[in-house]
Amino acid sequence: MANDIAAYFASEPDREAAISGIVNHIEKTWDPRMRRQIIQPSAEDAV
Repeated sequence: MANDIAAYFASEPDREAAISGIVNHIEKTWDPRMRRQIIQPSAEDAV
């Protein structure tokens, strides 16, 4: 789902605005459990 959001913002010519849009969307609409699920695998891979 995060990839779909990123694809939506891919047409934004201002990269910083696109990143901000993705972050804002996830922070405002995703349940905290969903946000943890996309962060958790990254943290485990870093070990």
